[in-house]
Amino acid sequence: MNDHSNNLNITGNITNSTVSFGDINAQVTNQINQLPAAAPQQPDLKALLSQLQALIQSDSQLTDASRAYALEQLQALATAAQNPQDSAMKKIAKQSMTLLNNISSVAGSIQMGLFIKQAWPLIAGIFGL
Repeated sequence: MNDHSNNLNITGNITNSTVSFGDINAQVTNQINQLPAAAPQQPDLKALLSQLQALIQSDSQLTDASRAYALEQLQALATAAQNPQDSAMKKIAKQSMTLLNNISSVAGSIQMGLFIKQAWPLIAGIFGL
């Protein structure tokens, strides 16, 4: 006689499976630091993204969830900036920029909103958007 019972054994440890703000922030910093220096007569993307990172960290209008999501989008933008002329990277950059703008608007973040208003045209230009 065959045993047709289904046995499922799950093992493992999911403690510490969430990423802390410190971890996300360190990953964003690392990604930004990997960007090449700005070409002459070009905006300094490294500096712009670092400024935005500092704003995200310090903005009291952002909830913890919004702050984490904004940092994730900033990391995606910094990753895309490694190869800004690649069409897939342009798409990622555009999505991240849109989501960061939305986070700023929904949170009512005046500082982040002002920065985005000034920096987005410069960043979009780097990606040819």
